[in-house]
Amino acid sequence: MKGSSTPQPLIIEEAQQRQTMALKNVRYRLTAEIVPFQGHESKQQALEAQFIRRATHGKCFQQPCFGCREFPTYCEYVEPGQAIAEPIDYTQDLGIMLYDVFDLRKPNNSFAPPFISLFHAQIQNGILEIPPFESEKVLKPDSVGGRKS
Repeated sequence: MKGSSTPQPLIIEEAQQRQTMALKNVRYRLTAEIVPFQGHESKQQALEAQFIRRATHGKCFQQPCFGCREFPTYCEYVEPGQAIAEPIDYTQDLGIMLYDVFDLRKPNNSFAPPFISLFHAQIQNGILEIPPFESEKVLKPDSVGGRKS
């Protein structure tokens, strides 16, 4: 490509340019708990068995990613009690972070209007704790500014 003394914009059809700073060779430890919707508590063991079966074989509905599809994640299931690496010595206040865009109190959100919930994200000794949705630490429209959902 030949250089030019006057910069010209680069026109890209059906694509979006991003300026990104990304981490390389990062290892995350995610823990989760299956919490069935009210009235489906009897399915707890079956749901946990299904998760373990799928996770141990690396199966998922869609390839997980962090932020956008250019950052795919590859996961492995770790048995409870299995030795894993210790957290790193890193602490930072990340400020307010998006929790979800659906009201997780409602079982079927496919036709629900957006419901933005937020939380104050802080990394303590390399660990970012995500509070449960029911927690007062999760800011929901009905808990901010007196609005009701």
